[in-house]
Amino acid sequence: MTDPADNKQEVVYKHPWFIAFVCIAVAIVMAYYRVWWYVLPLVIVLLLLFFLKPGRQYPLGWAALLLAALAFYYPILTPLPDQLPETSGTTVVGTVVSIPKIDDERTRFILATDQENRYHKRYQVTTYFSLPVEKGDRLWLKGTIKPPHKAGNPGEFDYRQYLYHQGIYYLLSIEKEEDVQKIEKANGWQGLINNYRARMYQLTDHYLTAQEAVILRGMLLGDTDGIDPQLYDEFQRTGIVHLFSVSGLHVGFLLLLSGWLTSLLGAKRFYKLMAGIILLLVYGTLISWPIPVIRASIMGGMGLLAYYSGRPHQMLNSLGIAGLVILIFDPHALFTISFQLSFLAAWGLVYLFPLLRQRIPYSGLAVDAVLVPLCAQLSVIPAIAYYFNLLSPVSILANLLVTYLSGAVVMLGFLALVLVLIPLLASICLFPAGLIIELILWATHFCNALPGGVLWVATPGVLPIVSYYIGLL
Repeated sequence: MTDPADNKQEVVYKHPWFIAFVCIAVAIVMAYYRVWWYVLPLVIVLLLLFFLKPGRQYPLGWAALLLAALAFYYPILTPLPDQLPETSGTTVVGTVVSIPKIDDERTRFILATDQENRYHKRYQVTTYFSLPVEKGDRLWLKGTIKPPHKAGNPGEFDYRQYLYHQGIYYLLSIEKEEDVQKIEKANGWQGLINNYRARMYQLTDHYLTAQEAVILRGMLLGDTDGIDPQLYDEFQRTGIVHLFSVSGLHVGFLLLLSGWLTSLLGAKRFYKLMAGIILLLVYGTLISWPIPVIRASIMGGMGLLAYYSGRPHQMLNSLGIAGLVILIFDPHALFTISFQLSFLAAWGLVYLFPLLRQRIPYSGLAVDAVLVPLCAQLSVIPAIAYYFNLLSPVSILANLLVTYLSGAVVMLGFLALVLVLIPLLASICLFPAGLIIELILWATHFCNALPGGVLWVATPGVLPIVSYYIGLL
């Protein structure tokens, strides 16, 4: 899976792309929080590494990269203004750029407007009625525009900051149906994607129970609309809510499916490679490229290239390259929960897994099957405690029980997605997927009922979090 016997003292030199990613991330944090002076001790440490080992050129490059990135991002990452004016009766024209969340009482989506003012380029729109709208639709809207409220208490979720990191400064609220007009329906490629998703929804509703259908769509498409709030809370408490956040887990299982099918067909290496890359592109486009899928697709694509070309695959370096690509195009992504959890879990798999694996004298798939979810969970424990105030000892057991079951659901669901235009064949995949979902629900209820399985904790400080990760190193 990765180079198994890395000497810890040589990690920084063997994985220059990962260290470069860390440098960029540190520069973004310093620029955002306006603490540029902290760069000085870091540069001094890097220069000491360079002078202590003159033959190594990387530390000098990392120091230069850190300074250049700080200078570049400092004027770009402007602080969020304390006050923004409210307006009412505002009319806006724009395009829906997110997959809408629709229920009986309201509809929520992100609108990209035609305005040049950076504060008004994107709105978080809420209509207080069910609105049949799709990603790519052009709309005329009239409503009330106001900034989101600041977080009231320490540790409270800051919705204002959350939207800011998506380039959104205002909420647009619409009370009346006559204040929305559809100028143009989504067409072209986006229209085809919308139609394909709609067919999948119809298919799952027809062949599965209501609960199985919404869970399958959550696992396969990342759409949690319709999931019972109490059930969603159980998934969160047991540490397996990530099943509904389409991530590297899903991409990995789909690449496994692609490799198995192409081998079954006797395809040559080149065609296996192309099939895997096409699958990544199609699936990512279908679910609108969330950050974890971008990360996993870059790593997966590099892994495929290395495997089918017979070259060694430095997975920690590929993780660094994925991070660099994302942060270069969207530095605000660093501050999102999905970015942090995705990269921490991936780091656990590519760094902790080989570290622990070489210390265990036993070999075999059973050991690997236990270590994979264990390493992913160990790497995200502080982040889960920080953002959700949860410490879930039962999450390790829950992930052992459901990780591979969810992989089977994703693969069967994707096959049904491919066969969506042939409902009879698609149903052959959906029926076993429904049975496996029932097993996942049973495992979730079982783990949630265990005494002491879930603990509510105070938000940990920076020092305990840093100490924890230093301990993992």
